[in-house]
Amino acid sequence: MAFETASSSKSNMLCGLFAAAMGAFVIAGAMGLFGLDLHPKDEAPRWIGVCAGAIFVAGGLAVMLQSLPAAKPAPDGGLSPNSPRWAQLVSLAFGLSIVGGLAAIGLWIAFGPGARHFSGGASFGGIGVTETLGGPHASEIFGRVVFGFGAVCACLVFALFLVDGARRLLRRD
Repeated sequence: MAFETASSSKSNMLCGLFAAAMGAFVIAGAMGLFGLDLHPKDEAPRWIGVCAGAIFVAGGLAVMLQSLPAAKPAPDGGLSPNSPRWAQLVSLAFGLSIVGGLAAIGLWIAFGPGARHFSGGASFGGIGVTETLGGPHASEIFGRVVFGFGAVCACLVFALFLVDGARRLLRRD
């Protein structure tokens, strides 16, 4: 059993490192560090790419944190209350970074300036939503509404994480 735990810990560290490296690559690309301007002037601002990369960096580091011997896992997948305070604080910061980043991107898509181009769609009873609502402009409105709903949900999750995490950290005193 101890061998499986050590092996699992090593693979978690490797997967976390891979995810963090992918995020760093996305951040570097968004900042134009590869000599290519992958940022068209009429598309999303650079901070969207940086934010997307930071989500992967935080996720990878969170996986790596949970694999450390000091960070004691709880049955619910989080850290146990007897984990060190620094580990719980860093874990909370990673979680808030991930959810906050998702909320920020969703809020920009839903409420940011400029036109949005969405593809795909939904169908209710065999009737396409964009055809029912009136074509391509309705597709933009429908897409913004969907992303707005998701962003508001992410904001609520962020607030819940923040309140619950602060309460857990303060309860330890």
